[in-house]
Formats: sequence, structure tokens, C-alpha cells
Amino acid sequence: DSTTKEALIIDPVIETAERDAKLIQQLGLKLRYAVNTHVHADHVTGSGKLKTLLPGCKSVLSNQSGAKADVYVEDGELITIGESGKTPVVIECRATPGHTNGKNKIEKH
Repeated sequence: DSTTKEALIIDPVIETAERDAKLIQQLGLKLRYAVNTHVHADHVTGSGKLKTLLPGCKSVLSNQSGAKADVYVEDGELITIGESGKTPVVIECRATPGHTNGKNKIEKH
């Protein structure tokens, strides 16, 4: 969100977490969520690393994933960053089962 400088990242991977954190800091952004579309070790460890590097970041996973997260989402649930009433960024988590338990796709509104 350009007003609040809140941001989210989708499917972060451990190999680029430090680079991503530096870029987020250089841009003056506040990483609010690390959203994982599915549970693979590289993504969930990437989220964990970003949470360590950027306090205040919360991990997001499907409630059907069977894995640990700070925030669990259900099919069709919206995630919003930014100030409501202005121009917030809104994404929708849609269940797309098959690849892994709790697989989601993300749609920007």
C-alpha cells in the first residue's frame, strides 16, 4: 500500500529471504504478511526467516494445510493491507486442492 507502506510477500523462499528483507527495508516498507500458497519446506522456512529479520511479519497458510502459521485462512477469505477507506491492497485466498494439502491461489482485488 503506497500510503501506509504496508506490504505482503507471496511464497517467499529461504534462499532469497535475506535479499528480500534488505529490499523491503531499502524501500521503507513494513512487511505485514508472508503468504504461503502451499506447504513446501523452502516457502515455510522462507517465511520463518523473514519473520526473524522483519519483526511484525506474520506467516499465512490455509487452515487445511496441517502446518503452523500465525494466521490461517479459509477458502474465499480476504487479506487486506493498508488503510480502509483509502486504497488498500486486497487479496483473496482461493482453495485449489491437489498439489499439497491446503493449496491456495491468490487473486488481487
